[in-house]
Amino acid sequence: MPHSSHKQDLDQISELWRLGRTPIKIGVLKNMLRAYPHAGVAKELYEGFLCGFRLKYSGPRISFISKNLQSANCHKVETLDKLDQEVKAGRMAGPFLEKPISTLRTSPIGLVPKEKGWRLISHLSYPEGSGVNDFIDRDECSVQYASFDEVIQMVSSLGKSALIGVRDIKSAFRLLPVHPSDFELLGIYLMKSSL
Repeated sequence: MPHSSHKQDLDQISELWRLGRTPIKIGVLKNMLRAYPHAGVAKELYEGFLCGFRLKYSGPRISFISKNLQSANCHKVETLDKLDQEVKAGRMAGPFLEKPISTLRTSPIGLVPKEKGWRLISHLSYPEGSGVNDFIDRDECSVQYASFDEVIQMVSSLGKSALIGVRDIKSAFRLLPVHPSDFELLGIYLMKSSL
């Protein structure tokens, strides 16, 4: 019986991978990375965009269903609109009437107000102590931004003719495809009575 379920999961994961997409042009990225000074990082970037980035999750892979945050329940229309946008952009798949993967783990979703509209969040640290984030090595997967002072120091060290460019990539983390082996960790659940 588990073998049949595992086979169905693999078939479904292949189908889900086909639905997703990233706007990153893999061929262009590959050419740009040839000149990148850190070969290991270049390889990880290329393979990540080509096959999906692994979350480096080390916890249990068991089904878990979470209730959504109050903000999602209070703003049902906005929540559904945000989810629809994610599906249309190829960053999420669904909705599904049944779990597409037998070991699907769901995390609560919610909305956070921003200057113009709402930002959809997934609470990957829920439940406390056993959320998805609790099983991801922070040393392997943390993001550290340069401080303003560090940028000023770097530009100053380059001299008066130095140029600097600043970019803000909208939904930067949503550009990163997830490796199919980790799809089961990023589920969401819309309860019929709540949304």
